[in-house]
Amino acid sequence: LDTLTQDLRKATKAKSDFLARMSHEIRTPLNAIIGLTKLSQRAAEDKEQQTNLIQIEGASQTLLSIINDILDFSKIEAGKLDIESTQFNLDALVNQTIRLHLARAQEKHIELIQHISRDVPLNLIGDPLRIQQVLNNLLSNALKFTSSGYIKLAVQGKALQHGIHELEIKIEDTGIGISRKDKNKLFSAFSQIDDALNRSYQGTGLGLVICQELV
Repeated sequence: LDTLTQDLRKATKAKSDFLARMSHEIRTPLNAIIGLTKLSQRAAEDKEQQTNLIQIEGASQTLLSIINDILDFSKIEAGKLDIESTQFNLDALVNQTIRLHLARAQEKHIELIQHISRDVPLNLIGDPLRIQQVLNNLLSNALKFTSSGYIKLAVQGKALQHGIHELEIKIEDTGIGISRKDKNKLFSAFSQIDDALNRSYQGTGLGLVICQELV
């Protein structure tokens, strides 16, 4: 049994290392494609060319997001996902995150609302990039499954001992919702609720798994 367990660990590590290496190798040229596409958009005078370039950039960004999910998932499996500890401002972080999704929300005529409770300290020490990654993932999901109405990002918190604060971040939306029987699938890797939804809404089924691990 011990030998089998060791073999499984080695296989998992080898798979994770392979995914991490391949994800990195794919991201490098993909970032170049995105950068060159943006430059070409500025130079393109023909509207059809601009439309094609915008679609190329959108498809590339989607692919990059999928690759990033796979890379993070492989790090989690290998136990190599590091959490930083640095100073950051919570209000600035939330504002920046909201701005990233503002254009998409305006396209769909969805109101983006943000609220931070007064009792939550704004100057904190933690990993702002990973917190933003969780917020981005949840907001992206909300935007993906909401066709009208609003999306609200609310932050509450409570003080624990020795200057430690616990933050509670809530995303509320007027989207399609999820049935009670499907909730147990939310945090399963590579799993999405319904095959019909998979065809309508793109995704890897890794986002919430990664969020859970980060939290």
